[in-house]
Amino acid sequence: MTIDRPQHPFVLDATSRLSPQIAIWLRDQIIAGRFEPHEKLKPEHIAEACGASATPVREALMSLHGEGLVSFAPGRGFTVRPLTQQDIEDLLSAHAHFAAILAERATMALRETEVERLRQLQTEIVAAADARDYDEIDRLDDEFHRIVNQSAGSNRLKWLYGLTLRFVPHRLFGDIAGFPEAAVEDHVLIIKGLINRNPEATAAAMRAHWLNVATMLIRHMRARGVLADD
Repeated sequence: MTIDRPQHPFVLDATSRLSPQIAIWLRDQIIAGRFEPHEKLKPEHIAEACGASATPVREALMSLHGEGLVSFAPGRGFTVRPLTQQDIEDLLSAHAHFAAILAERATMALRETEVERLRQLQTEIVAAADARDYDEIDRLDDEFHRIVNQSAGSNRLKWLYGLTLRFVPHRLFGDIAGFPEAAVEDHVLIIKGLINRNPEATAAAMRAHWLNVATMLIRHMRARGVLADD
């Protein structure tokens, strides 16, 4: 398995720093199983795939080394560090916990116009799923959760949410079976809790949504043989 012809090529955003963009792209590829455990990651090959120099690639790889996704040894370079099912369960259980607290706090804080915007977004998500427009589902889903989280009013909690969100490969919605359906079906109960101004119900629905995502991601990784405990 190599990155010479990646199914999801790197797309540059000229408005953002390069090395974080490469880190995001590589993180998604690793979690989604584009690379095998212990596979060597050569900066020059990645640089060619990203249309970049080796310097920002090395910066990106060192960032992933700090996250535990990549191993580095002087003289041997970078390799993919194996992930276990427990790793994914721990990360996404933590994410589900933070997301549930944010949703609970947002339930009473959201304005009616924001709740209506969430309902509109959900209608658009359903239409995008019917059209199999996975990039649009990704964009709409991001906006959906951003509105909920922003209204919760906790910058520290949002920071923790963001740290764990890194391990959910949103940019590969079309690759992971069940991801589009989760955005369509799981959101219904979240919106219902928000409409009814029921913090407990909203939190439970949000937690269940992210645990559902974790189950689908683990199933996907197992099917690709990239979990170390397979």
